[in-house]
Amino acid sequence: MRDTDFRFEDPLLSEEERLGSLLALNRGMFSAWEAVSRRLDGYTALVEEELEGNPAGLAYLSRLRSLVQCTVGWPAEAAGLFGRRGEFESISLRPLLEGAVDRCAKLLSPKLSLRLLPTEGEIAVTGVFFELQQVLVRALLRYSHACSGDCSEIVLSAREVMLDERAVAVLDGFEKPGLIVQISFTTGGEAAPATVFEPFWDVVLSDDAHAPADLRLLQIYGTILQHGGDLRFLRKADGVQESILLPATVRRKDMQVVSDVDDQALHGSETILLVDDEDMIWDVIIDMLQELGYAVLLAGNGLEAVEIYGENPGSVDLVLLDMVMPELDGHQAFLRLREIDPGVRVLLSSGYVSEEDVAGVLQGGAAGFLRKPYRMTDLARKVRAILDA
Repeated sequence: MRDTDFRFEDPLLSEEERLGSLLALNRGMFSAWEAVSRRLDGYTALVEEELEGNPAGLAYLSRLRSLVQCTVGWPAEAAGLFGRRGEFESISLRPLLEGAVDRCAKLLSPKLSLRLLPTEGEIAVTGVFFELQQVLVRALLRYSHACSGDCSEIVLSAREVMLDERAVAVLDGFEKPGLIVQISFTTGGEAAPATVFEPFWDVVLSDDAHAPADLRLLQIYGTILQHGGDLRFLRKADGVQESILLPATVRRKDMQVVSDVDDQALHGSETILLVDDEDMIWDVIIDMLQELGYAVLLAGNGLEAVEIYGENPGSVDLVLLDMVMPELDGHQAFLRLREIDPGVRVLLSSGYVSEEDVAGVLQGGAAGFLRKPYRMTDLARKVRAILDA
């Protein structure tokens, strides 16, 4: 989804996005079910003391306890049935954060500024880029709405934290010691250590809940859980801090050509013109292509693509063309490119339209279509197939 509205019927959603959102919501709802069931189970013990000497009340309480006990284990089983789809990839965190800040800055009041602190070196997580991108935007927008009033600035920071045995005991979402990434939202000052933050449900189900558990929040939390992470809060006198915790992966500077594509036949050295108006995903796609060995030129819209292609005759081997862009959309850009070079090789790509929607462009000579979000292996195979044809 492209905003904070929770609408599965949005016609711009792809089937992949719609299913991904539904699975994340399911995961969040299963977690809510489990949390509420366990609290009900605890409350029955307290109520039992109050009902001493009241046989009828104790009988009803016993029945209630039996029902709660029946349901306690269901959420975990259901969550296992509705696991996530697709594969995780290594993702550089900085472009993800910068994209979220840039996007939120356009949606928030000019009176509220966002500041992203520098990170120490390269930080990477594993996951699905588009899902993490959306969850950061939604979480940041929710936090900004909760901090309305005297708040004039929200500070976003990220750091790596090494968990020891003691920290793992506190952060029950992580099973063993190791490196995690802490992404924090604050209204000023330095983010607190991860271990002092309160568990998600302890805060959400409290009487003075900072963040009511509506469907949007459950979907945010569900996506984080699917990525093996956790969302925690810290209530302070000057406001609430939030931290998204995710398992860290190898720093990108230490990665070998992390192409997740071991077959060298899928690598290349040609020049590819990337045409896409979503600046928050430029770095990720460029990284993918460069790790596969390709040289990359970048155009921010269709008009730029036509100009760059025309100024570099014979230098571009393939155009990776997004279909939905301002100024000159993918269809119009394709026609202009064909006027310059009837033999131009174009790979269409979009997260907003289907292959059926671009059938006319494919029949007109485009070499193929790749649906966003895609994995590096999908990109490698498609590009290589077109270049080798």
